[in-house]
Amino acid sequence: MSIIEHQIPDWDTKIDVKQLKYPQTKDSYSPKNFFVAIFAGSRGTGKSYLATKLIKSIQDKGVYDEKSNKKLLTRVILISPTAHSPSNNFFECLNIDWDNDVIEEYKDNEFDDKIKELKDDQKAAENYQKYKQAYLEFEKIDDVNKMSNDKLMLLYERDFLHYDEIEQPKFKDKFITYILVDDCVSTSALKKGRSRMTYHALKNRHTGGGFNLIFCVQNIMEVPKSIRVNSNYIAVFRFANKEIVINDICDNISGFIKADQFEKLYDYAVKDNIHDPLIINTTNSKPIFMKGLDKILTIK
Repeated sequence: MSIIEHQIPDWDTKIDVKQLKYPQTKDSYSPKNFFVAIFAGSRGTGKSYLATKLIKSIQDKGVYDEKSNKKLLTRVILISPTAHSPSNNFFECLNIDWDNDVIEEYKDNEFDDKIKELKDDQKAAENYQKYKQAYLEFEKIDDVNKMSNDKLMLLYERDFLHYDEIEQPKFKDKFITYILVDDCVSTSALKKGRSRMTYHALKNRHTGGGFNLIFCVQNIMEVPKSIRVNSNYIAVFRFANKEIVINDICDNISGFIKADQFEKLYDYAVKDNIHDPLIINTTNSKPIFMKGLDKILTIK
């Protein structure tokens, strides 16, 4: 038995798709924006420390706007009941507004409010930059009639005040957001089925200018399935029952690597040190496998 293929006339329609360019680091091994990450490891493996180290490394390397090549501010929102615990003092290395961007007791409505705040802050920054650009053009131009009506209206609404004299937004330019969810299994953040955390996780690229979401859990199965299958950066530490973990993650990478190859990579990464996870970075077109944050693994 054979299969014969026939082309249907006039159905090969070409659609021009413009690829969105998100702000990125200039480091090829960093996860690309915007990602959903899971750091899964038993207590004491250092998953929260490594997730913090990832964010700090990206902050140090810088995230740049694709159009202007301007380095953007990175904003971190920490959701953790142990945010202020002395044993988690490594959080202090991050650029966190401890008065505003730390949630110790997760509640769905408060998380919704925080996401709305992200949207509002990004919009305020965008409006401020539009006004600033219009004012800078107004300063240089010899004839205001050459300016667009939209820009003139922006200036008119604020009486042509200098951009330093108008109401200043919290952020004067757009920013990159990292939301770190740590030790929240007992809360509604990771409840099964429909939840606000799941809802926003699945829309992270399109919300509040986009944000990166990182979950730190003791068991990857604690994360709802809909989030797990949409995660594109996964760090898995040593587990006694590795088959469950491997089988679950294989759904994310089955198009790139065989199950036995993946198991070999996992065994190699975690065999010597409980603090070394296998990291699977699929935020780019081709997955990158790593032992911790600083070692690339390949199979020949």
